[in-house]
Parts: sequence; C-alpha cells; structure tokens
Amino acid sequence: MACGMECRKILIVDNDSTPRSLLAQRLSEKNYLVSVACTGQEALDQLSNGLLPDVILLDLELPDFNGWKFLKIQKCNRAWTSIPTLVYSHTPDRLSPYKERFVPKSAKFEDLLRSLDRICAEKAAEHEETLEELISLDDLSGAQQLDFKLPSRSKKKAS
Repeated sequence: MACGMECRKILIVDNDSTPRSLLAQRLSEKNYLVSVACTGQEALDQLSNGLLPDVILLDLELPDFNGWKFLKIQKCNRAWTSIPTLVYSHTPDRLSPYKERFVPKSAKFEDLLRSLDRICAEKAAEHEETLEELISLDDLSGAQQLDFKLPSRSKKKAS
C-alpha cells in the first residue's frame, strides 16, 4: 500500500552513504520524490531554502549534531513543525516521545513503507480535520452574514 499522491516528498537525513543511497533508490522506485542530506545542518539548510517534504526520515547519529538537536530546531520553526518525522536509526534509546514514529534501520523495507503510510494517513486525517473546521467556520460566518440586518431608517413625514 502506498501513500496518496499528497504525501510523496521525503527528506532522508543520514550520514551513512550506503543505506541512504539504497533507501533513496528504493523509495524513488516507489514513486517518492526523495531529497537527501548527510548532516543535520545540510537538512536545515535545505529546509531554509524552501524544501518542504511531507515526511523527514531522520537518523539520530549525525556527524555535526545528533538527531535530537535537529528535532528541537525543527519544532521551533513554525514552517517545519508540522512536518512529520520518522526516526530511522540504529539508536532506539530515549525514544519515549517517538516510539510511534521509530523504525530501526534493521527493519524490512516493507515495514518502513507501512510506517510511512501510517504517517501519511495521520497527516491526511489532520488535514481533513483542519478543512472541516475551516468549512464550519466559513459556514458560521456565512450564517452570520445572512442574519445581519441593517437598522431600518424611519423617515419622518412632514406635517
């Protein structure tokens, strides 16, 4: 099962070139649009330059700073905080806030795809909820506009 077309852009942040290249190739074969970064800073630079992936696949073991620092920086930027991050690493320690979004590098590719599908489905559901809220707000403002009446002006008759 693959994600809908609205969730196809993936940023892989991993300093290990062999798994990064293999993963990028396999995801591309599944029609994902893949960008890669070798360091946390390179990933931040790409995001700063306008890259807005649907999902970030993040290794925690990066050469310049660890994945936890990347996550903190990501969550402090309003443009990036809504990008779901899937931790894809050999390091499962201290993952309590990310247990649901962790896939070990040793996992099968199909398991990774299922995790991406789940994240994409969550993102689509959040988007749907937001749209429904906006529509209900729009309906409410339309109703208020319909009920709005101008005060009547009474003309006094001259005697």
